[in-house]
Amino acid sequence: SSPIERPSLLIIVIIVLSICGIGLTVYLAVKKQIAIGATGNLESISRLKVSQINAWLDEARSDTRLTVNSNSFKAELRTWLDNGKREDKFREYLLTRLKDLTSLGHFHDVTLYELNGALLITTKTSNKPERINRTVIEAIVRGNAGDSIIDDFHLSANSENKDVVVGLFSPVLLDAASKPIAILHATLTPDKLLYPLLQEWPGTSSTAETL
Repeated sequence: SSPIERPSLLIIVIIVLSICGIGLTVYLAVKKQIAIGATGNLESISRLKVSQINAWLDEARSDTRLTVNSNSFKAELRTWLDNGKREDKFREYLLTRLKDLTSLGHFHDVTLYELNGALLITTKTSNKPERINRTVIEAIVRGNAGDSIIDDFHLSANSENKDVVVGLFSPVLLDAASKPIAILHATLTPDKLLYPLLQEWPGTSSTAETL
C-alpha cells in the first residue's frame, strides 16, 4: 500500500466507529426515555387503580356505617341483648336492617356476632354456628372507635358456588367511648365490581399487561 492509503483507511475506521458510538448513545438515550415513559404510565395507572379500589371499599364502609351508627338499630340491638335475645320482634327488625344492606348490591351477606365470636343474626341462607377469629375481635376492640377491619379474600362457606368474598368487620358502638356491644361482618363479592375494575386497562396498548 502507498503511504497515502493507510491514513485514509484509518480515517474511515475512525468515522465508522464514531457513527456507531453516536448511534449507540442515541439508542440508549431513546431506550431510557421510553422506559421512563412506560414506568410513568404504569405508575399513573397503578395510582388510578388504587384510588378506584379505595373508592370501592370506602363506599362499602360508608354503607355499613349507616347501619351500625343508626340510633334505632343500636337501641333495638341493645334491648334485644339485654332481654336475653328472647323477643322475636327485635330480632326481626335487626334482620330486616341487615337484609337492607344486602339489597344495596355490594354485599353477599351480613352477620352480627357477639364479642365472644358467637353468631347472633345472619342473612346467610345456611345458618351455621360459625365463630369469628379471636384475633379479629381483639383488634376491633383495641382499634379506634368506628374503624373497620378488612377481611381476607376467602371462599364463602354458605354459597353453593363457593363464591370468593372479602368482608368488613365493623364494631357496633353505643357511643365513641364505649366498648362494642356487637360486631357486624359484611362480605362483598369482588366479581361484581373489583375484578372488572382490575381487568379494565385505560388507554390503548400494542402489548398485553397484567395487573
